[in-house]
Amino acid sequence: LPPPVTTVNQKIRFVTAIRHLQGSYVPCPGRFLLRAKVTAVFPEDIRRWCKPVNESNGVAWHYFFSITLADATGQQEVVVAREEAKYFLRGIPASNLEENKTSLRLIKKRVAKLLKAESWGMFMVRSYPPPEEEEGDEEFE
Repeated sequence: LPPPVTTVNQKIRFVTAIRHLQGSYVPCPGRFLLRAKVTAVFPEDIRRWCKPVNESNGVAWHYFFSITLADATGQQEVVVAREEAKYFLRGIPASNLEENKTSLRLIKKRVAKLLKAESWGMFMVRSYPPPEEEEGDEEFE
């Protein structure tokens, strides 16, 4: 079985309050350590957390979901996808969760623990700049 806790050494020296992520200036790209609890997941149907993605060497499965984190200062929705999801769900490879009942059961068990009211944790969150606009994506005036 995978370890119950994922640790990543990112050398972040202090904990950030969620309200600081919602201010007028948030460093981007940036990394933030939050002490928070998970209050919601989306989609709620965990079987929909994995999607097939066409890649150069065929089709691969990737996680795409979001969690809502909360602390005493506010709430923040966080997208968990691809590489970040590998860390978040360490030891449970992305797959077709409609068919892979073992992975589905393991994820449900972890999510149930995270959603308990008394369950607080440390979360490393990253901010990214929006993707570059591709030619032809200009807004019409």
